[in-house]
Amino acid sequence: MSMHDHYEIDEDGNPTGIAAATKPFSMDEVKSCSVCRGSLRNICRYGRIVRRAMLDEATKKFISWSANRHLELAEGLIKEQKKLEQIVDGVQDVGRAGQLALTGDVFMQIRNLRKWVGQKRYNGLMQLYINIDKFSDQVSVQEQPFHRVFEFVRHARRQNKTDGAFHYDQDIVQLRGYLLALSLLLKCNIVILSDFMGLWKGSGIIQSKISVDFAANFNLCNKLIQLAVDTGRPQLQAEGHIYSAQFCGFAISLGLPGAPSKSADASIPGAFPDADTAITSDTEDEAATQREHLTDKGLDHVARARDLVGSASGESRHVMEAEIEAAETVLKGGVFYRPVTTDEMRAVYSAMAAEFLGTGHWYTCELGHPFTVGECGMPMEQARCPECGSPVGGQNHAPAEGVRRADVIEELARGVDGMRI
Repeated sequence: MSMHDHYEIDEDGNPTGIAAATKPFSMDEVKSCSVCRGSLRNICRYGRIVRRAMLDEATKKFISWSANRHLELAEGLIKEQKKLEQIVDGVQDVGRAGQLALTGDVFMQIRNLRKWVGQKRYNGLMQLYINIDKFSDQVSVQEQPFHRVFEFVRHARRQNKTDGAFHYDQDIVQLRGYLLALSLLLKCNIVILSDFMGLWKGSGIIQSKISVDFAANFNLCNKLIQLAVDTGRPQLQAEGHIYSAQFCGFAISLGLPGAPSKSADASIPGAFPDADTAITSDTEDEAATQREHLTDKGLDHVARARDLVGSASGESRHVMEAEIEAAETVLKGGVFYRPVTTDEMRAVYSAMAAEFLGTGHWYTCELGHPFTVGECGMPMEQARCPECGSPVGGQNHAPAEGVRRADVIEELARGVDGMRI
C-alpha cells in the first residue's frame, strides 16, 4: 500500500501523521484488497491512498472524454462549412439597404447575421455555436474533478468552522479541453463572418450600413491567448493571435467601430476597394486613424503568431502558416482571404484525434501535457510534445528527461474498468 509515501509511520508501523501532500497522477492503480480484490475506499486507514488514485483516474477519464467531444464538434464544424458551399437558396440580398449591427456579444452578432442573410443558411452553425459554448462550460475549471472535490471539502470545512488556509495546486486542473473549446468558438465565428464577407462582396451594389464592435470577439481571443501562455501551450497561443488578426481584417472590411457605414476615400492607405462603403467613421480622418490602428494591431498579432507557429507540427503548422499569410495580406490592403478549406481542417483534426485514440502508449511531458507515441514501448526517435513543443522522445526508445509513462490513461482511453464521472 506504500503507507510510508502517505503517512508518517512510527517504529511499530502505525501511522502518526499525514506526510506531505501527494502529487497528482502519482498513483499507477487503485489499490484493492489483496485477498478478495474488494474496494478499500471506505476503510479510513487506506482512504487517503485509494481516493488519491480514484481522483487521478477520474481526471484522466475527463481528459479523454473532452478530447473526443472536441473532435465531434470539430467534425460538425467541418460539415457545416461544407454545407455553405452547397446552399444556394434561402439567401437574401445581403447588400440591400438597411442597418446591420455586428455589436454586442458574439452570439448576438451571429443571430443578426442569420436574420440578415436568411434563416436557413446559418441555422446549423448557430446551433453548433450553442453546442460548443455548452461544451466550454462542461470543461471549465468549475467542472474539473479536482475542483469539484475542492468545493465539497471547502463546504465541509465551512460547516465545521475549521480554521486555516485551504487551497490546491492550480496546475492540477486540465485546461486543454477548455482552451480547445474557446478556439473552436472563435473558429466557428470566423467561418460565419468569412462566408458573409463572400456574399456581401459579391452582391454588386452595396447599400447596407454596417456598424461593428468586435470587443467581445477580441476579449475571447485575449482570453485564449492568456490561458495558453499560463499553461504553456504556444500552438493555441498562436491560434489566438491569428484569430485576433482576422477580426482586425473583418473590422476594416465591414465597418470600423463607432458609427453607421458610409463611403470612404479610396486613397486612404490600406483601403479595401470593395469594402470602402462599409467604413464607419464621422470623418475620413477618423476613419484613417481607426484603420491605421486596426492595421497595426492586426500586424502585431501576425508577427506574434509567426514567432509561435514553429511549435506546431504537421498539418496544423501548414494550415496556420497559410492563415498567417492570408491575414497579413488582408491587413496590407490585399484581397480578402478565403476560409480554411474543409479538407485542410479535417486533416488537422484527424492528426489531433490520433493523439487521444489510445492505440499507442500514453505519456506526459515535463509540463504535464498528455500525449501518445504509437505502438512501441517508448519513443524511438526525437519528438516533441504536440501542445508545448518540449522534447518527449530520445533515440532508441528512450524518453526525454521529465517524460513519464501514464499507464492508466491507456486503460481509460479504451473504456475499461467501468470508470464514470
